[in-house]
Amino acid sequence: MAVIAWVVLLPPSGPPRSVRAAYSESLLPWPVYRIGMPLLEFADRFAREMTPPEMRVPMLAGVWMESVIVYAVAKLSICDVMWSMRQPSSVDEVAQGLVDRGVVTSIQTGHLQRLMDAAIEVGLFAKQGDKYVLTPSGEMLRADHPRSSRATVLFLAGPDGMAPWHAVVNSVQTGNSGWMEVYGKEKFQHMLEEPAQWHTFDRAQAAMSKLLQHSLLAEYAFTGRINRTGSDADFVFCDIGGGEGVIMAEVLSHYPNARGLLLDQSAPVVAANNRFAAKSLADRAMAIEGSFFDPLPQEFQACDYFHLRWILHDWSDHDSHRILSRVAEAAERGAAVLLSEAVLGTQPHIFERHKRLMDLTMMAWHQPGAKERTLSEFDSLLSSLGYKRAAYVESQGPMAVMEYRRPHTHGRPEHHGAS
Repeated sequence: MAVIAWVVLLPPSGPPRSVRAAYSESLLPWPVYRIGMPLLEFADRFAREMTPPEMRVPMLAGVWMESVIVYAVAKLSICDVMWSMRQPSSVDEVAQGLVDRGVVTSIQTGHLQRLMDAAIEVGLFAKQGDKYVLTPSGEMLRADHPRSSRATVLFLAGPDGMAPWHAVVNSVQTGNSGWMEVYGKEKFQHMLEEPAQWHTFDRAQAAMSKLLQHSLLAEYAFTGRINRTGSDADFVFCDIGGGEGVIMAEVLSHYPNARGLLLDQSAPVVAANNRFAAKSLADRAMAIEGSFFDPLPQEFQACDYFHLRWILHDWSDHDSHRILSRVAEAAERGAAVLLSEAVLGTQPHIFERHKRLMDLTMMAWHQPGAKERTLSEFDSLLSSLGYKRAAYVESQGPMAVMEYRRPHTHGRPEHHGAS
């Protein structure tokens, strides 16, 4: 019955059509999505049930091999070389392209062919005769693709991201993060001391931010909500821990009367302000250096929306409360808190499995207490500061947007999707 209810619950409202249309390439019509997800889940469960356990367990143990294939293809920039040729490519042509681009100084063509043949099996390439072509998934590993996943793959499946996972056995026994077990320091402290590692992580975050734009912009309507000034015509969007300003720039590009403030550490703040200048947004957007554990700069008292994207899952309940307390101190009456997070227990199994893997990633990468949370756990964190949930907006992925407001301020009735 729960699945049936989820299928027939069509989203009643959402952002302007022009905003959602900007992301139409990566979004399905909601009715199609509602029907398709249960069918996909059924197929996934059927395949697992039909695999004998004595086969399934070794297969699970070997999943890492597929990660290595994807990582190797991304690291060697094979998809960029193939795309530059604009036609099906032979192994010899790809090998020469890698040398010409300076990716490698020498290469074993036979080994390259075996890698590319394996990549066919994981869906990155297809064969046309004796030549190779990119699939839509393979195109995501192009560095210049608008929705590129290359930077994310290089961090998640690379040595920096994988090493803490191998320390999970120790983490379960000690309570430390995998990162602490491997590097002797917590993740953010360690990466600040390792510029190359920080750069890789920052690029991965920027790439993931592009994906998260969909859950915020394609499904959440800023217009139609009465903000702290009593009108929805102009609003101030504030991204707390907003990184290099990817989401901020997208919000302001779709809402020309909006202004924005971003808070983060020094390196991403410089990058964000450069981004705003490059996109002719410097007159409406500004990034300010600071910590969300300290009182927010006075400028943030003008915020209508305090947005925290994938921030709280990095921190324990205690530290999350500290962060939200700083937001509550700065927020004037009528301002909303927006959380873009994965919410456990709200979606079909395919997404819930992904969220559980994300939860273990928090255990591997971040300080003790970092975790994914249920909706009631988010509600509890905010209610301790006087906030109640005004909206829960589902996306076509593992993310959701939760809107919280203090009682007796203007909001909009709760809904569970978007048009």
